[in-house]
Amino acid sequence: MTALLTLTSLAKKVPLRWWLYLAGAALLAYLIWHDHHQTQRANRLARENVELEERASTAEANAAKAREASDAYQKRLAANRGARGATPVRSVRLCLGPERVPATAGGHDAAGSDGLPEAPGRDLEAGPDIGPDLYALADEADECAIQRDALIDWVLSNSSQ
Repeated sequence: MTALLTLTSLAKKVPLRWWLYLAGAALLAYLIWHDHHQTQRANRLARENVELEERASTAEANAAKAREASDAYQKRLAANRGARGATPVRSVRLCLGPERVPATAGGHDAAGSDGLPEAPGRDLEAGPDIGPDLYALADEADECAIQRDALIDWVLSNSSQ
């Protein structure tokens, strides 16, 4: 209680003008502090907005590149399928021959009566037609190559950012 009395007696001894100066200085300090923090907040929000706009524009650019790459891939694929439709599937037959004679100790095939190996092509029979399977395998390989090329083009277009 005595401390309060001394502050009250001190307040009575200090002129009112000084109290007004002190209140004005405190108000000015608060306003400066408030303005500083509001400016920092505004600057942070502006930086975040710029970052968001950059991310959005980058995402739009990446989406456009992906659409271009997809369109190019679809065009190449359609052209390949069109060419496949125009190419007839030819018959490819495996030839089945007689059982091979086992190799001799010298590492050569068994020789004929004249000492020479038998000529290929004798006693051959037509085997199954593997043409459609071979063409299907070739078409699948073409589609894999087209996909590979499209992916390479897409990666190269994104690496130049």
